[in-house]
Amino acid sequence: MNELVQRWRASRRIRALTLCAIAVVIVIATWYPSPHPSAGFDPSWQIALHLIAAERMDFGTDVVFTYGPLGFVLFPQTVTGTTWAIAFVVTFLLRVALVLLVIGATRRATGHILPAIVAGFVCAATLGPLITIPGMLAALAAIVLIQQPARLRRMSWLVASALGAAAALCLLIKLDSGVVATITLGLAAWFQGPRGMRALGQFAGGYIVAFLAGWLATGNPLSTIGSWLGWSRQMVSGYTEGAMFTDARVGPGWHFTVFFSALALVAIGAWWAWRGRTRSERAALWVVLGLVCWVEFKHGFVRHDTHVAGTLLTLGLLPLMLRWPRRYVGWLALAAASVGLVGALNAMDLDPWQRLEPTGARGFAREARMLVDSARRERTIAQSRAAVRRTLAIDPAVIDAVGADPVHVAPHETSAVWAYGLNWHPVPQFQSFSTWTGGLDRLNADRMGSSDGPPVILRESTARLDRHNPLFESPRENVALICDYRQTRLVGRWEVLRRTANRCGPERRLSSVRVRGTDPITIPAGRADEMVLARIRWSPGIAWRLQSLIVRPPAMPEIGLPQGPSRQTYRIPRALLGGPLVLRVPADVVLPHRLRQLADLETMRLVHMDGASVEFIARAVRS
Repeated sequence: MNELVQRWRASRRIRALTLCAIAVVIVIATWYPSPHPSAGFDPSWQIALHLIAAERMDFGTDVVFTYGPLGFVLFPQTVTGTTWAIAFVVTFLLRVALVLLVIGATRRATGHILPAIVAGFVCAATLGPLITIPGMLAALAAIVLIQQPARLRRMSWLVASALGAAAALCLLIKLDSGVVATITLGLAAWFQGPRGMRALGQFAGGYIVAFLAGWLATGNPLSTIGSWLGWSRQMVSGYTEGAMFTDARVGPGWHFTVFFSALALVAIGAWWAWRGRTRSERAALWVVLGLVCWVEFKHGFVRHDTHVAGTLLTLGLLPLMLRWPRRYVGWLALAAASVGLVGALNAMDLDPWQRLEPTGARGFAREARMLVDSARRERTIAQSRAAVRRTLAIDPAVIDAVGADPVHVAPHETSAVWAYGLNWHPVPQFQSFSTWTGGLDRLNADRMGSSDGPPVILRESTARLDRHNPLFESPRENVALICDYRQTRLVGRWEVLRRTANRCGPERRLSSVRVRGTDPITIPAGRADEMVLARIRWSPGIAWRLQSLIVRPPAMPEIGLPQGPSRQTYRIPRALLGGPLVLRVPADVVLPHRLRQLADLETMRLVHMDGASVEFIARAVRS
């Protein structure tokens, strides 16, 4: 036995293989079942990612999203057999990589394998339904590689090239995640093998080859790379104002305490690691740590709901990634990681014994059998479709009215396309809630008004999401729905709109008003055949802009509509204030009841927009 232990300690290869085997066993033992496709906002865009991949739509022209051609791999849902199989394998590998990283870091920090295995097991169990973001995994790996480069005696170029390929794949999965991976793994590559520009050249070579291979393999032409990057950047830049939200049930103040306590420990660890490092290593370490902490803070506290679980998990793991000079400090880092893991569980608002329900090895085996059993996959897909149809409950007359024509589903329920087998032809930003910039809004509106736009739109009259007014989401798109489409069928909350010749006249200026405080503003009536629109101009101060960039705005612009179905105000991204926002619609324009309540207003008031100006305009709408 002693001889085996000595051989294990002496051989780096045997240790690595043993730790990989342990990580695989842990992930299988704590396996959380792949979620079934369902109706709703988040499940719908996840289903859409699978459909886009299966139908080989072009990113940057057909669709625009922060997730890229490989985005579906993070969501192993049984939407299509092929995309599910790929996502299942990638999810498994990502979880193994994270657990392996935690085991290795804990063993290095404490000097013992047993607490390392326990830490890996707890981390895998905590992951539960959390998405393993490749960018954050890349950043954690980069911290380890900067402090302990994996210098190979032979083929030293392989490490830097592999890091470049990994960063490129992260970019193809999600833009912001890919940017983090590119910066962090690029810095880590500098210290692998031959340092300096040579290593960066090898990193760049692996990056370019992997990106182009992945882009072309998913059916995207090279000509659309620029447009995808540009439009995705707009979505990322608009996220802070568009998705800012605080869930009172999940957002207690102790989240900030845990975050900044972990941040302080990370700073102390970085300073301690600084002492024995070269200047370039110290600089790289600080850049990676600073970037990870900032990105995670934005991720967890811009939208302060269950998103914060991933932030607390990552911040808890950061101290473990540092090389501590004393064992007892390594144990303190492990204790900090434990606090982060417990905080992540609490932030998910889940009872770990009742709600996580890991299926373990038996559940993993069931899903693994689906990889080779196509009949089992098809049965599962059929069952999931039937479950979504029961939830949506769309009347058959509505589906018949859509027929086989290309259709876009508004405002967000893409799950209907998959569940009912519709011919999906979306506008580029296929969920209006996520249209956070004026450029994205114009892109959608222009597509609707062109010959390439969807001839049929299936629209659901939904309750407001995160206090957003449905008529203020993608305002130009809403105007295009009135001008370029007519309702042909309405049953319950679902309606079918078909393209028609543009029936709106030119804009006619009605009046303008300067806003002071939250005083009510009278909305001019216009003529009986006119819809009334508003353009709001408001320029926040420098402090507001800086706080929005670093963290999130102190307050979102809001519009109060006293005659609406709710007396609460509606939040709206600053970039969409210029609208034009639909306030009144002629009585003979048919709208679902919920939207009609929001389209016949007499007054409005602006909140958190002191000094703004409002211009009212009218456009005639032919019946």
